[in-house]
Order: sequence, then C-alpha cells, then structure tokens
Amino acid sequence: MRAKRTRSSNEGEVASSSGSGGGRVGRSVGGYSGLRRWLGRTYLMHLSVFLSAVLRSGKEEGSKRFKMVALGAGGTLRKIRGVEQEYPVSASAAFNPNLLVNAAIQGLRRKGFSKLVRWDISTEVSQESHEFKITNSYGENGCRIYNDLGHLEISTPSYNDPFDAVAYEKASEIYAFVASVGASLALKKRVLIHKNNVANFFVKTAGGAVGLSGGGVRKGAEEKRVKTNTYATHGNFLTERRACKDWRRVERALIPWVVTRIIFTGAGDVISGEIVKKSGIKFVISPRAMFVMRLSSLSTTSARGILNTRDQPHASKKYFRLHDIHFEALRSEYAIFLRDITQALVIRAFELGFLDDAPEIEDPVQTFKRISADTQECEWRVRLKNGEQTDAVSILQFYLAKIEEMLSSGEAVAAAKKQSVAVREAREERKS
Repeated sequence: MRAKRTRSSNEGEVASSSGSGGGRVGRSVGGYSGLRRWLGRTYLMHLSVFLSAVLRSGKEEGSKRFKMVALGAGGTLRKIRGVEQEYPVSASAAFNPNLLVNAAIQGLRRKGFSKLVRWDISTEVSQESHEFKITNSYGENGCRIYNDLGHLEISTPSYNDPFDAVAYEKASEIYAFVASVGASLALKKRVLIHKNNVANFFVKTAGGAVGLSGGGVRKGAEEKRVKTNTYATHGNFLTERRACKDWRRVERALIPWVVTRIIFTGAGDVISGEIVKKSGIKFVISPRAMFVMRLSSLSTTSARGILNTRDQPHASKKYFRLHDIHFEALRSEYAIFLRDITQALVIRAFELGFLDDAPEIEDPVQTFKRISADTQECEWRVRLKNGEQTDAVSILQFYLAKIEEMLSSGEAVAAAKKQSVAVREAREERKS
C-alpha cells in the first residue's frame, strides 16, 4: 500500500500507487502537524466518549485495555485506508467541465502545491483500462490529484489513524480551495469547487409534464423540472483477501452495515422529487443511497451496487482493497472521525469472522432508500428475511455487540500487543 519512491526523472517524481491513489502513510508536511495537534485536542473528548460507549465499563483497567485494542491491531492501526473525493467544478461562465478541472489542477501546480508524477503501474492488477491514460499530479502531502471524467478528484494519502482521516480530509478541502483560486485567475472568471455528491439542475419538459409546482401544464407548453446526477466519495480499506473469497459472505456481513450506518454518516442533501415519486425536491439523509440498484456491482457509475467488487488492491495480492463507493462528502470533522473508526472496526470484525451471522435484510436496496428518505418520523424500519420487523438502530447495535466481543477476545488482545510492539520498534528505528 505504501508509496515506493524512486529517483526523480524529467517527468517528475515517480511513485507507485497507494490505497486510494495517494502517498505514504502518515507523511507530514508544512501545517499538517499543527492541524493534527488541534484535532487531537478537539477530538480526544469525542474519542473517549466513543470508547466508553462501546466498552460499557467504568473500570480504568478495562478502558486502557479497550483503547489499546480499538486503536491497535483489533481496529484502526491494522487497517490501511484512504478516501477519494470527486469535486465538481463550476464557473460564472459556460466552460467545458474538463477545461475547468484542468485549470484547477494547473493552478495547484503553479502555486507549488503539487507536481506531475508518473504513476508506476507495472505491478498493478487493474480492471480499469482507462487509468493507464490518466495524467497524475501528487500534492505535497502525498495526495493524488487528477481529472476524473470532468471532476477534480483528490485522493488522500494512505493512513491508519482516525485523526489522520480528519486531517487529510481537511487538507483535501484546502487543496480544492487553492485550486479554485488558481482556476479563477487563469480563466478570469469566478470558479467554484463544491464538496457534495449530487448536482441538481433544471430541464425543460414538454406539455403535460409535471413541473416544480407539482401541477400539470397545458399541452404544448414547457415547464422546468429538477433532474439529479450523482458522483462519489469512495472509501478504501485494505482487507485480507482470504476473507473476501466468498462474496456471499462479504454481502451477508457488510450490506446491513452500509445500509444502516447512514443514520450517523449520511451527508444529507436535496434530490429531485421524481426519484421518490414526488414533485419538486426532497431532502434525504444519504443522497447516494437513492441511486443504488443492486446488491453488488463492478461499475461505480451505472447500475450501482451497495458493495463494489472492483479487484484492484494497489498492494500485495494477498490483500483485497474494499472499495466502498458509498462514503459521502462530509464536512463535519466529528462525523469524519466517527465514520473512519467505526468502519475500521467493522471490517476487522468481518475479517475475524465475527459478522458471519449478521441480520439478513429482506430487500437491502429498497431499505437503503427508505431509510434515507425517512427524515420526518425517523423510524428507519427494516424487514428481515426471516419476517422479523426491526430498525436501523437495532442492526447497528448488533455491530456494536460484535465489536465488543471482538475487542474482548484473546486473539484481538494478543494482536494488539504485537502491533503495539511493532509500532514502538518502528518509532525507535526512525529516531535512530
């Protein structure tokens, strides 16, 4: 997963791919250390609350033990990960989207925030042939920057710490802002870069269609209606390949998690009411959920699945990169932190076999959409395959209980101690 550096060439520094397309784990550059210290002070309290809630124990020794396991091999340190964010770019004048994105990328390079880098793909296992043609820039903090089908894509460096998850997400936003300034100067028009997952725009309809008002219009007349397109935030977690060989097992363990976690990870946005068979627009908890069509898919742009089967590990073939196409464009630092640490713990529990008996949802695709659209009663009802009626909170409590079980198991404690020793040795080696 970690980027391998080689000698510089005329084309710039050469780097191999990392988990989300970024550079090495935990690389620090100007401003990052201060941001991380600020995040540490701000979120230490939130972390303590989270650990206490999961542990449900007031014993000091138990709390120390849980923290060691949760932030060690039993959870986040064992899971190398990264996030890809697609930023749409707009301007106060009509420009081709690719021109806008390229101007933004060039603006970053002019400001010294990034440089062109040739991506070494000689050892890659790839299902995406178009990636061989992508021109890549790498940011000073190791992030990967490129034009992804008319969106500015910024992929964080690989990391294994929830504080880094927040720091790199905020750094990505700063890069996007600097890119918008650079593009504005180059094009002499105001250029904006947005962080969201849906674009709403008006389209004209012929007579008899339903417009924003919800009423019919006379034959032959034109009226505007709202259309919604979606683009993505992708999470990437290094996962043991042996755990993913039976994809039915992956679906059983992780689909209920992805479907129900949105009640605390959903970004919230408005979409066209047509998607939920209503007029006008509709606010939903998770805009991405409304565009899902099946349980699993290889494609990320059409007939999307809840899970993605892309086999492109960017690492040794003993690993599988779990490519989560339903991360969302979050701005809240607390939500980013919580999403990262819970996802890492859930995936580790899956690898160790603690989630093999996860509740089976009768219709995961429709349930995903129904929970997202339930913004009034907030009942978040779920019907299981066995006919039982439950809700999203109850399913999340299943995952909480399984994480508790994992963290109190002898295997997790032993692995945490081993990881702790390895981390300490690595730090001492760096000092020497």
